[in-house]
Amino acid sequence: MEKPRILYIMHVPWGWIKQRPHFFAEYLNKDFDLNVVYKKPLKVSKSNLINEKNNGMSISSFFIFPFQRIPVLKHLKFLIKINDILIRMQLPSLKRYDSVWVTSWAMYNLIYKILPSNVRLIYDCMDDELEFADVKNNPVIFKEAMHMEKNIMQRADIVFCSSEYLKNKVLKRTGINRNVIVVNNAIGIPNHSTEIKRKDIFDAISSINNSFMYVGAISSWFDFESILHVLKKNGEVSFLLLGPSDVQIPKHDRLHYFGTVDRADMFKLMENVSGLIMPFKLNELIRSVNPVKIYEYIYMSKPVIATRYSESELFTEYIYLYNGKEELYNCINQIINNKLTVKKTDSENKEFALNNTWEVRYNLIKDSMT
Repeated sequence: MEKPRILYIMHVPWGWIKQRPHFFAEYLNKDFDLNVVYKKPLKVSKSNLINEKNNGMSISSFFIFPFQRIPVLKHLKFLIKINDILIRMQLPSLKRYDSVWVTSWAMYNLIYKILPSNVRLIYDCMDDELEFADVKNNPVIFKEAMHMEKNIMQRADIVFCSSEYLKNKVLKRTGINRNVIVVNNAIGIPNHSTEIKRKDIFDAISSINNSFMYVGAISSWFDFESILHVLKKNGEVSFLLLGPSDVQIPKHDRLHYFGTVDRADMFKLMENVSGLIMPFKLNELIRSVNPVKIYEYIYMSKPVIATRYSESELFTEYIYLYNGKEELYNCINQIINNKLTVKKTDSENKEFALNNTWEVRYNLIKDSMT
């Protein structure tokens, strides 16, 4: 029997650190005839593109001009037609598919004019994109985003959101009363290989005492102020950062940035630290985040410290939460002095992870698509 065909349009590069769209694409590929296309990044360093292509999948990229991000050009609407032509040239015909899956309002904006009415549209709203600085601070893009978010919420046959907070916010912002399925983020259980690709980083991290590690993207939401506050007050602690960064990392002899590492190495590196941290500035963007890294941190059975907000409070049985830099400092000190330890046993943490895998989440998606 022929499998239903899905065109899966991603706004995240396939080679980026493995995220929600990558995991769902891999699972969808098992049950559907899946064709993945992603927007080619313009400013992403090749060192940050480490996710390998899956040979069993159809994966390709497309290119558009970022006219709206160029101040001189952003008001010239006729330039949009150039991108319309590029999309028609690079994307396969949408009428060949039973469903089109988009991971962003911006991807829907590229195809809504050519999307046949009989093709099912699936929207996975993974972030509050209207709160990203490059959208929020650009009046032209923000106005377009508001319009297209409402448009896609009206047109989509199925809408998924990564958190309850994000779901409620999008429904309120668009004024549309419709069914939205919350599918939280999850963990991809690592393969337990003994091989490590970056032994130099492994050795460096192993030699640092009283270290606390952050794993993930580093951007404007990362709370360096609180990290530097802890470093100033405690001369024994060190912080280790892993992941792609688009901001300047402050210089400090006990703040170590190792860049992006292979996903398999990531879990091995986490084994060699005193604790795992998620120090985020609490803003509207973060309030909508159901944090992938918390699932991964819990799996490691290390003390975990995270900024307190509604989505992180879902994990209070397993992790420590803080408000402000002084509470972060106190948590760090207590872990170093063995006054705070892992809240659950290793078997309980592993069971939590197994109950919250991307496969478990995908089964919710699959059920809603049939």
